[in-house]
Amino acid sequence: MGRSIYSALRGCLKAALIGLLALQCGLLSAQLTQVTLVLSEDTEVHRQVVATIQGILEQGPGPRLASRTLTLKDLATRSDRNAGELLVPIGTAAAQGVAALDLPIPILNTLIPKQVYEKILQGQPALDARRFSALFLDQPPRRQARLVRLAFPDRLRVGLLLGPDSQNFQPAIAAALRAQGLQVAVEKSASTEELAPALNRLLGHSDLLLAVPDPLVYNRNTLANLLLITFRSQKPVLGYSEANVRAGALLALYTSPAQAARQTAELILALASGRASLGTPYYPKYFELAINETVARSLAISLPQEAVLKARLEAMESAD
Repeated sequence: MGRSIYSALRGCLKAALIGLLALQCGLLSAQLTQVTLVLSEDTEVHRQVVATIQGILEQGPGPRLASRTLTLKDLATRSDRNAGELLVPIGTAAAQGVAALDLPIPILNTLIPKQVYEKILQGQPALDARRFSALFLDQPPRRQARLVRLAFPDRLRVGLLLGPDSQNFQPAIAAALRAQGLQVAVEKSASTEELAPALNRLLGHSDLLLAVPDPLVYNRNTLANLLLITFRSQKPVLGYSEANVRAGALLALYTSPAQAARQTAELILALASGRASLGTPYYPKYFELAINETVARSLAISLPQEAVLKARLEAMESAD
């Protein structure tokens, strides 16, 4: 009789611990039966992302995961709730809209900048980060630093022009650059009027500019002028998007929407199989490089081919 009571108590304790673990992870893999992709806007890029995610989920190993697509409005007004549901907001507006609904459902945001994700958490202290995770668009600082070293072995002074939203990233980026034997120069700007003077000061102490996403610093109204200043100073720019390269940056390291969609689907499958859990956000695994050959010739800079640089970066990361 005593052993039966003991066994029962032990079973209850084990169940309680499992339940606590589920709360900490935000999602038990065994519960994941429904994936709801959330869109705030109907664009070709977003439709392609949805199609890629759903295609991979349909072909994934194990039991098939049901998936559907809802708009923010549909999500806010629906009455059904699935205990095994995972919400996947696609893009910044969708992430902000889903967070504002404060639903008791695990969430994996995708196509979202790190600064947007952190702003959401800061603005909603009650939001549980253990069930509100993300796949960032931002590149890992170590990958950025390694690319600087590979692409510009003779340029050891790296400049960072930061605005209000990117200043919090300075410690991580600076540490990664210094780990590669690089020096770091920083200028900060709180207004668009300060950008050009700050950049001119920065270029006096830098061999190249590493662009860090910030809506004040790099936007459609400021980018052309900033790139013109760096070009006249004969200093290359390492950007964070293909659009940067089209605008005049020498080189860019970025993750395409298709690559983000692929990793998102892989994360969902990993959640379903218990190989991953929500909580700590993810940096992108897949990436692309783009080179502006015209700018390279004008600056008399010879770079390895995009495929060569990418292969070297991938080899370094595989060795980690």
